[in-house]
Amino acid sequence: MHQFQIQSALRGRGLFILPLVIAACPIGAYGASIVSVPGGNTCLEAPAGAGARSQLQLAACNGNDSQQFEFQADGLIRFKSFCVDAWGLGFDGDPIALWFCHGLSNQRWTRTSAGEIRSGNGRCINTPAGSSGSKATHWGCTGAAGQKWTLLYRSPQPAQGVSGTDACAVRQVAPSPESGLTVWSPDGTQYLVNRVDAAGIPQIYVGQKGGSPPICITCRERPNGPKPGKFKMQPRWHPSGRWIVLAAEQESYAAPFYVSPQIVEGWLQSGIWVDMYATTPDGSQWFKLQDFGPQNKADGYTGVAFTPDGTNAVWAQIVDGNVFAYGFGRWELMIAQFREVNGVPSLVNLRNITPPDTYWIEPGNFSPNGRDLLLTADQGFPNHAKVEGQDQYVLDIHTGVMTNLTKSPAIWDEHGVYSPDGEKILFMSSYPYRSEPNSSTMLGLKTEFMTMDKDGSNLRQVTHFNVPGYQESSYSGSVAANGEWSPDGKSISVLNLFFPKYKSWQVEFEGNCGARPR
Repeated sequence: MHQFQIQSALRGRGLFILPLVIAACPIGAYGASIVSVPGGNTCLEAPAGAGARSQLQLAACNGNDSQQFEFQADGLIRFKSFCVDAWGLGFDGDPIALWFCHGLSNQRWTRTSAGEIRSGNGRCINTPAGSSGSKATHWGCTGAAGQKWTLLYRSPQPAQGVSGTDACAVRQVAPSPESGLTVWSPDGTQYLVNRVDAAGIPQIYVGQKGGSPPICITCRERPNGPKPGKFKMQPRWHPSGRWIVLAAEQESYAAPFYVSPQIVEGWLQSGIWVDMYATTPDGSQWFKLQDFGPQNKADGYTGVAFTPDGTNAVWAQIVDGNVFAYGFGRWELMIAQFREVNGVPSLVNLRNITPPDTYWIEPGNFSPNGRDLLLTADQGFPNHAKVEGQDQYVLDIHTGVMTNLTKSPAIWDEHGVYSPDGEKILFMSSYPYRSEPNSSTMLGLKTEFMTMDKDGSNLRQVTHFNVPGYQESSYSGSVAANGEWSPDGKSISVLNLFFPKYKSWQVEFEGNCGARPR
């Protein structure tokens, strides 16, 4: 049934959201919407024809000029020639309105760690739980839901050198120097690159930090290893650094006669008709960890995610390719113990830990705490044949509790990975293009890379593959695919997809984006 698995070859949120810390983090003249956290997609706006004394109100976020505010390092929030003002005598219910800029305490704003926007008078911007149409008022700070805010920037990114203390500002996006997805070893001394060889076959190359160009470890035949002409994909380092675990195309499989080689390539990239291998970083020793041939109920896998101590491995395996019943096929989440005895690695004590009411599932990686596993999943979807609104979840492998981080069933969110310190998450999403009806569908998919905090807050757009004028953009558009953090959190290696081919990029941040600002 896997001939229907075309969807699996494609896995994308626009504009980017930052935490608002006006006093501590200079923001500069960049238009931003003020988004109600409980409302999710409601923003503060100035009413039509706004002028002095016009009260701000909530409306559906649309990115129009009426919802664009300029945040200054001195705490002023400007709207055109006016400033956001706590108008009145300082009582609960006084309007949040526009007034001529004078810089007194009722026009100077900061944000608390709880996400409140506080005036110099110690009161908060308040609305009734994010309801569209409600008026913004000045109210005593209570921690209520209607006092929680985040920022959504319309300007793509600050110009180089203007980001101030913003560690997550994108300094540059440039073609990857290694021409492939770069994955660093746990100790940061080695890296591997998954890229195509001269014949167009994806191979694994390994290099030393600061050393000569990486060497292909899969381009020659080795005992017990896959043939050189077979695809090798999904490389992962074992936390010990002694092993690289990867997916390799099976020696033989029954691809449908009526599909093109490009479709077959897409299925292979998605984890269909592959086996799981472990090899040493020099490629000299090979061991097959899982055979997904005819004797196995599963026909391939995606993963692997290792717990930080390396004792457990988690992957998803496909057990039913009927996409009429399951949008991307039916997958199971497996966990096993990783053992190494006399230099031979193996996976033992396999268990199915698929969360209830979940059929499409794809592991990202583990948090440093060793129990929180980042997942893409369709848990609770009313129709598992239509799961293009997949979300990002955290699974506690000790308790089985699933937590939905993105909660956007109409938006395509996928391929989440924790930063090295576990404080940030990189993922791909169609959120930037949510106003376009087809942006989260198979045929019209448009995605970008986003970051968010580990609890799902403070969304931010990283790439602009579908926005003209950017280094990474293309006239034909593309889909953000997979990404990997550097060990220091200062950069990411990412892929964008022109089905079934990929292009690689290196994204450099202004600082250590993997750590929450102090």
